[in-house]
Amino acid sequence: MSEMCGHRWWGFRTGKPAPAPSTFRPAMKVTLLLNAALLAIFYVAWCCLDYRLVHSPRYPGNSADGDWILAFIPLVTLAANLLVDRGRGWGKSLLVAIVATVALSVLLMGVVLVFGIPFHLSIGGTL
Repeated sequence: MSEMCGHRWWGFRTGKPAPAPSTFRPAMKVTLLLNAALLAIFYVAWCCLDYRLVHSPRYPGNSADGDWILAFIPLVTLAANLLVDRGRGWGKSLLVAIVATVALSVLLMGVVLVFGIPFHLSIGGTL
């Protein structure tokens, strides 16, 4: 093995140098894609629940009835990230899952503030 351009190179049957297999980058891409998909799913679910809430006969008196559902967002995100990153080992998987859960929760709040409030107002909701 020799160091070339900061990467490890491995010789295979051909004898020509080839880059060593890297498991970190594909796993990180999968984690990012998973969390982007979860963000989109959670936002669409929020919009559906908001639409149903606004069009219920007891609105706006029942505005806080479905807030308990928001507790599932971090739980689902944590479980999904632990499931996807389980090959990295328990310590790294847990760390990545916690960081991804916090980041996704903050991003979801931002997406709801930027896109969700105009949606809520457009379907007849009040603030």
